[in-house]
Amino acid sequence: MQNRLLVIISFLSVIFQQYAFGQNVEVNKAIAKRYFIEVINQKKTFLVDSIFDKDYQFYGLEDGSKAKGINNIKNFLPTLFKAFPDIHYTISDIVAENDKVVMIVRVSATHKEEIFGIKPNNGKVNNLSEIFIFRFLNNKIVEFWRQVDFHTLYKQLKGDGL
Repeated sequence: MQNRLLVIISFLSVIFQQYAFGQNVEVNKAIAKRYFIEVINQKKTFLVDSIFDKDYQFYGLEDGSKAKGINNIKNFLPTLFKAFPDIHYTISDIVAENDKVVMIVRVSATHKEEIFGIKPNNGKVNNLSEIFIFRFLNNKIVEFWRQVDFHTLYKQLKGDGL
């Protein structure tokens, strides 16, 4: 009897967490995947409004600062696609719990236009590792953290090799 009660309490706890956070981890994972597969890889930037909250906050800029608001990503994506027209993200791993999704991705691209103050030299970004953390509310990304191996990125962009 006690074991059944513990199982019921555990089940209700999970249901309550999903209700309290307004979240379904599988839905959140699917939305995070859409960002990489559709918005980045397929360049469907019109989907940004359906994926990100209008006031979302982004942490992980090169200088350690943060950006707020959906217009930041809308303004950055054309710059990214111009600098790296063939950019491609491959999802290596994904973990989700409650209102957060963590993804490890690999990036490959060819550097065609200036970005981050680095002039293009047709250098290849090859298999660069990045970690993303997304926090969701009401099926939209409200916070977004990115950890990039900038040392490797800059070496690859400057043609120093690895």
